[in-house]
Amino acid sequence: MKYLIGILTIATLTAAFALSGCNSSSEKMEAAELAVIEANRDYEIAKSEVEAELVIFRAKNADRIMEYNRSIAEIKQKINNESDRSVRNSLETKLDGYEETHRQLKREIDNYKASGKESWDAFEDSFSSRMDELGTALENFFASPDTKTSSN
Repeated sequence: MKYLIGILTIATLTAAFALSGCNSSSEKMEAAELAVIEANRDYEIAKSEVEAELVIFRAKNADRIMEYNRSIAEIKQKINNESDRSVRNSLETKLDGYEETHRQLKREIDNYKASGKESWDAFEDSFSSRMDELGTALENFFASPDTKTSSN
């Protein structure tokens, strides 16, 4: 008898634990819906944060782009004052490459669409680095030995 009561007690406890651990299908569905809603909310928050960062980044770089436009215009003026045609052609060719880079960077920032934090961080780092390189190249346009003008 004690043996039978022990077996029944163990079976009852096992069944109780098993049933208490199971959620009904409606509870599972509600939990899944809640998880989806939370995931969508988190995505929208992250997306709006990236979009806000993008607006600030564009404004900051708009000033740099305008500054580079002025630098390019000044360099063109100096090139036009160059009397040696071969030097002028060489300088114009070099400046054409920088102008293309400048146009490409402007297009990239104007057309960038926020897609996620990781891709935004990668774009921001890459873009900033290339803008810095262009700025340095424009500042030092006449500094390298192969770009000395005859009027210097």
